[in-house]
Amino acid sequence: MAADDRIQTLEKRVDELTNKLGAVTDELAIRKLQHTYGYFIDKCMYDEAVDLFSERGETYFLGGVFKGKEGVRRLYGGILRNKFSPGKNGPTRGLLLDHLTLQDVIDVAPDRMSAKARFRCFMQGGSHESVAQIFPAFWEGGVYENTYLKEDGVWKIGVLNYNVFYYAPYDQGWGKTKPGYAVPTYSVTFPQDPLGPDELTTKQSSIWPETGVLPFHYPHPVTGKPIQ
Repeated sequence: MAADDRIQTLEKRVDELTNKLGAVTDELAIRKLQHTYGYFIDKCMYDEAVDLFSERGETYFLGGVFKGKEGVRRLYGGILRNKFSPGKNGPTRGLLLDHLTLQDVIDVAPDRMSAKARFRCFMQGGSHESVAQIFPAFWEGGVYENTYLKEDGVWKIGVLNYNVFYYAPYDQGWGKTKPGYAVPTYSVTFPQDPLGPDELTTKQSSIWPETGVLPFHYPHPVTGKPIQ
């Protein structure tokens, strides 16, 4: 092989490896972004959570879509803050809201400007008996199917799509959940509801003991076929 051909081959290989390394770096950044979101939600750090979103960000939550930074802030800085940390940004003594995020599958787009990821969420929360009860102790589990955007070289949350799979009182557990139980969903949008979503969705709200499968954003890793 001529010297020029060898150089051209090596340059092509370097470009390929550089892109692969960049994609791995992107995956690590997205994982850190989503896990940091979980740590912020643990401690009711809602202002910090909102800062993780793109200006084009959206959150799907309880049958509603909160659009743009304004909508996202309405959800976290309004509804969730009022419910879990009234009047302040940050944790409340005696309130547990552990928000474990794990089992991630991340796929970065070929142009490395967007990505999709699936994460499992496991929650345990509730008030300690020594304080005024804000929320009864509970277990909750669900799955995220999210989209991420790279803006000015920084990964941000594009679409946060959380799907509750089960919710149960701590003392009884999921084995005692009544069949037909449904998570309450929004029925009124903003501005009619000052803290409501910008749009309603028709997402299924029935949960455990129903066992629906949230569609996978990626194909079967061995066969390459869509996961039905």
